Amino acid sequence: MERARDPVRREREDERAAVAAAAAAPPAAARLLALQRSVGNAAVSGMLARWPWTMPPVAPPIHTPESVRYDAARAERDAFVHGGAKGPTTYDPSKRNPDNYYGGFDVTYDPARQLMQVLVKGAIAFLPGMALVAGRAVAKEASPEAAAAADEINKLPAADRGAEVLKWRWSKDGGPDAGDEQNLITAFRDNVVATWSGKHQLRSTKPYWEDVGAEVAVDVQITEGAQGATDHMQVNAYKVPSTMNITKADVNRTDKSKGAFGNTLTMNSATVLPKAFNKLVHDIAFDPGTNTLTADAKSRIADLGAVLPNAPAGATIAADDVTVTVAGAFEAQRQERFTAVRDTLTAAGVAAGRVRFREGGTGDTGRVVVGDGQVQTSAAHEMGHMFGLDDEYPGPGKYGAGKKTEHTDFAAKAGFTGAQHARSDSIMSGGVNVRPHHYVTFLDALKVVTGMEEWEVGAARQVGDFPLGGPGGTAPATPPDTAYA
Repeated sequence: MERARDPVRREREDERAAVAAAAAAPPAAARLLALQRSVGNAAVSGMLARWPWTMPPVAPPIHTPESVRYDAARAERDAFVHGGAKGPTTYDPSKRNPDNYYGGFDVTYDPARQLMQVLVKGAIAFLPGMALVAGRAVAKEASPEAAAAADEINKLPAADRGAEVLKWRWSKDGGPDAGDEQNLITAFRDNVVATWSGKHQLRSTKPYWEDVGAEVAVDVQITEGAQGATDHMQVNAYKVPSTMNITKADVNRTDKSKGAFGNTLTMNSATVLPKAFNKLVHDIAFDPGTNTLTADAKSRIADLGAVLPNAPAGATIAADDVTVTVAGAFEAQRQERFTAVRDTLTAAGVAAGRVRFREGGTGDTGRVVVGDGQVQTSAAHEMGHMFGLDDEYPGPGKYGAGKKTEHTDFAAKAGFTGAQHARSDSIMSGGVNVRPHHYVTFLDALKVVTGMEEWEVGAARQVGDFPLGGPGGTAPATPPDTAYA
């Protein structure tokens, strides 16, 4: 039978044990010397910098191997942060992604400011969108709208054609819109900067470096004149009348030997305006007094459903939802009409869970909206190509709905799976939204300029100071707004 111990006697024994342990502990100086020998002076200096300036009344606790790794990592991190800006370095997307064949930019990273700067430089030529040749208008801007306008001008009396052609010239060549050249450059830059800067953050994934991040700031410098050796693109800008919204624009690598500096952006004076069409928004109608879509509405909805593929299984990139707003004389009728629209979409392959109902009041009309429905500008979209991203909108051939883009596999390596050609509100499809996977080339450029692979998309996180916070598990979970989407 176990005998109960006297509480007073047990307390005295505990006190004697504590005194003996304290006597056996090595002096602080010896422990400090041993730590310097194991991890180096720099790591120890970083550790001591986190202690109060006055020595604590008791010596720091004996460090474990994990704390040694922590202090060494923090010392290395501090040296990196205070080591100055990295770059500028030219980033060529084609060298990092073999499926890519255009784009280029300079990248600089300042770890002390946690700022990554992306710069695209270009030389611009202001070209007439129309010319008068032997008394007849000839379109120079390559859109169908310009060709049709030339035909209309040529129907006019010969004496009246010159005045109409003049509307297709920049102000420096006698055109009617004063200051239109500089206005284009300014509007182009402002649009690109607002669309692409600061949409997502990047952070280090090195252990105990999680508080090192990068805010992305995009800039564009365009100057008139011949393309220089450090200009990433030649910009050919055609003038179109201020009354016309022609959205034709494209980026191509026209000189492969120049790599990141061999690109040509072809655009016009309307490239900075919101597009005159919006393929994300479709107005529909029902036969009066019925729940039956008109033949035209049903056909257009079926065509829309065919370019709205669902996300592949296991994809981290979600497919856009579709919002259906329907009117009707009463609630039951509106629900029936919504069902008619949803069934038409699901018959084309759209998952029913992606189709949402919205109340539309009374009447016989409705509206189908993909994503948020906002219309893009060509300027913001085209610069996505300069950043090394492919189109995501659907089309014929390799652009078929559900097929991979040129950045699909590249994005998947960074954890963003399921990029595909589809009608969506993505900036690289038909909308304005820069998704996390659109930052994968910025992410890769950060790896290049820092010479460090341990980066990912996401906001920097707090790292607890050992031993106060304890190593590991101190950083909060990834906030919802930085999760993959």
